[in-house]
Amino acid sequence: MAALVALVGCGRKGGASLVVGVEAQPAVVSRIGKVHYAAKVGGESLVDKEIVPKTGESPFPFEIPLDAPPGAEVDVSIEAFSAGPNNSVAATPMLVRRSRAPFVKGAPQLVRLRLESSCLTGTPGFKGPACPATQSCALGRCIDPTLLADDLEPYAKDWAKNRPDVCKSAHAGDPIVALGTGQTDYATIADGETLTPEKGPQGGHHLWLAVRMKNLRQMGSTVVVSAEQPGTGLKVPPTSFVFPFEPADGGYCKLYGLRLQLDNASVPVQKFLGQPLDVKLVVSDTDGKSAETHGRVSVAEKTIGD
Repeated sequence: MAALVALVGCGRKGGASLVVGVEAQPAVVSRIGKVHYAAKVGGESLVDKEIVPKTGESPFPFEIPLDAPPGAEVDVSIEAFSAGPNNSVAATPMLVRRSRAPFVKGAPQLVRLRLESSCLTGTPGFKGPACPATQSCALGRCIDPTLLADDLEPYAKDWAKNRPDVCKSAHAGDPIVALGTGQTDYATIADGETLTPEKGPQGGHHLWLAVRMKNLRQMGSTVVVSAEQPGTGLKVPPTSFVFPFEPADGGYCKLYGLRLQLDNASVPVQKFLGQPLDVKLVVSDTDGKSAETHGRVSVAEKTIGD
């Protein structure tokens, strides 16, 4: 015990701090009966606890604060046990999440551990892999649980609401959106550039649009495109798209192949041909963040496919 006191005390007096942030997907939360977590440095236990939530309550997200000297490595294990009948708890875990992370001198760092349904085992409807003790399950497969200093992120109290992804880093700045064109890739679009309507398989005529963005979610973001003919007020009804974005250069992400149909049963495409068109594009993500952009294009005098 004396060694443990010395180890933890050293971290608190100018050593290094880690916060393990534990969260879970809904399928895990709905089955949870108990969570057991433990952390060791060099074989010495830093923490060994369990959480038994009340029926219908979720223990997630929760934090495990840890201290140790810089350069030390901590082995963390999270075991999730399923709830049984009459307030019982299964004897073996339905999921085990492991991580080995370094202590880095300076401000506290965050280790994210997410309990995922694709890693559930011994649970009806789920067939996660049985990973050896040297590995951990993530995204439905066994991985090396070792993290490097570059894999960590600065700790912030709102970490659970700021999950980074390829298009939106943790604590990202204001979202940025740019209008473009393209059926098979994103291409920049100049002010007043001429776009040619193409006849679609169901008879309507559309323009191919694209979008480039940063600091909005890759998955689940909604793109809404609308347009209006300046001077006449002739409107193109909004069209919504919910497709995953593709990573692009410079930390941006892109989405292309967006069809903006100009005509409908009461408005023929001829009303748009050879005329300017003001396009508005709005991207909104699941965090409630959004950004919009506007651009004026010229509609060609002839269509493609007629």
